[in-house]
Amino acid sequence: MIERIYIKELTVLLSCRDIRSVKRWLGKNQVAMLSDFGCTRKYVIKAEFETKFMSQSIKYIQTKYGKDKLSELLNSSMKFFSEYQQAKYEKMKNYKPKEKYQHENRFLTILQSM
Repeated sequence: MIERIYIKELTVLLSCRDIRSVKRWLGKNQVAMLSDFGCTRKYVIKAEFETKFMSQSIKYIQTKYGKDKLSELLNSSMKFFSEYQQAKYEKMKNYKPKEKYQHENRFLTILQSM
């Protein structure tokens, strides 16, 4: 089955704050945004995104090492990229923000102890 990456997940992968920035990046790099029939949730094909995301690195490797080592390095880098992105996504999912009003509560306890 073809793996998908939803647009909201791409905000983390591309380090963007807004979905419009992701859409702009996808347009500039000619990555197609797709959606299922009857659904407004958009996604991209994972393999296509990874190829475009790594295109500058691929060109650099090709000029430095030649086409002979390109496939070997590309396979290892794509595997690494997938593992890295999965770890980054898991870290983002498990993130818990600090307690709200932490500084204010500490200041209030200082005032009350006076």
